[in-house]
Amino acid sequence: MRNLAPFEIGSVIKKLNHIHCQISDKHQIPFPKPETFWLSQYVYERRYIRIHEDGRIEGGLSRFVSSLVDFSFIRSIVARRYSLVGIAYDPVSLFLLDLFRHLEKYADMKAFVDALHDWERGKNFRLYAGITSGNIPCEATFTNFKKRLGEELYNQIFHALVEIAERLGFLSYKIIATDGTLFPTNARYKGCTWFEKGCNCVEFVGIIDNVRRRVRYRLNHPDEEVLHKEI
Repeated sequence: MRNLAPFEIGSVIKKLNHIHCQISDKHQIPFPKPETFWLSQYVYERRYIRIHEDGRIEGGLSRFVSSLVDFSFIRSIVARRYSLVGIAYDPVSLFLLDLFRHLEKYADMKAFVDALHDWERGKNFRLYAGITSGNIPCEATFTNFKKRLGEELYNQIFHALVEIAERLGFLSYKIIATDGTLFPTNARYKGCTWFEKGCNCVEFVGIIDNVRRRVRYRLNHPDEEVLHKEI
C-alpha cells in the first residue's frame, strides 16, 4: 500500500512554503491599480485546519483551500486586464468567492450572493476573500469579471493551481479529468468509457468500514449537522 505520510496536513504545509515562493517568482507582473481604488483586498493568512474523525473539515472546503493556498499570484496573471484608474474589486477576491460557491455547492450565484449578505452565513466567505459587509459584489459583478478575464486567463489561473497540486505530489497524470464549471467549456467527463484500464488500478481499502464509521458518527452527533449541507 502506498505511503500516505507525504499527504498529511503538516507535510503539505511544509511543501507549500517552498511552492508559494516558486509560484510567486514565476508571476512577477505588478498589478497596476493602486490599492486606494480597490473595493476589496485579499490577504493570504494561514489558519488552523481541523479535520474531524469522520472526515469533515471544520469550516468547510472554503476554509481548507484558502488556508493552504496563497492565491495572490492571480493579480499578476490578470494585471493586463486592469488600468490605473477607476475602482474595482481585487480580482483574487472575486475568483475566490466564485470558487467558494462551487466548493460549498450553492445552487446558483443568486443563492451565494444572498449568503454573502447574511451576517452569519457569509462572514467566513467575506473574511477569506477580503471583502467587507459594506462592499459585497452583486451577481453582475461576477459576470463582468468572467468577461473581463476571458477563458484564456482563467485557464492560466487553473494551470498555476494544477502546478501547485503537481508539486505537492497530488497528480500522477495517469488519469486526469477537469471540470469546466467555473468557466463554461465543451469538456465532458467521460468516466470509465475512457479510463476503463486506469480505473482497474484504483484501490479502495477499507471503504465500507469508513462509510459505516461516518454514518455512526452522524447518528450519534445530530447536533453537529448543518441542514443545508450534504452528508
